[in-house]
Amino acid sequence: MRKKVLLVQPIHSEGIELLEKEVEVIFASGISASTLRREIKGINGVIVRTAPFSGEIIQAADRLEVIGRHGVGVDN
Repeated sequence: MRKKVLLVQPIHSEGIELLEKEVEVIFASGISASTLRREIKGINGVIVRTAPFSGEIIQAADRLEVIGRHGVGVDN
């Protein structure tokens, strides 16, 4: 079974194409904490840009292995 990566916010289409060669890409339906807590179940990796990504979202994950920050800065 392929690993699943949740894209919290859009990234360039070329980046999506690269990801899709290795993993199943899931697009978050929103950036609210309640939405992400629900959608992170079964997800192996997350890519976030500028959306807040709190500990409560991480705690809701049952398979999370990695969180990637797309862009610059670390103020999420």
